[in-house]
Amino acid sequence: MPMHSSTVDALRRYRWMRDLAGEPAAEGGAFFISTRGRLQIIA
Repeated sequence: MPMHSSTVDALRRYRWMRDLAGEPAAEGGAFFISTRGRLQIIA
């Protein structure tokens, strides 16, 4: 699905901030962090 370039930039920044917070991206793992600070799996 095509995404606007600003959306792609925002997701890159989010991923960078998430990784700094100690939630490294795992292959096939969750991407979003829930409001309680736990990883949230989006199916």
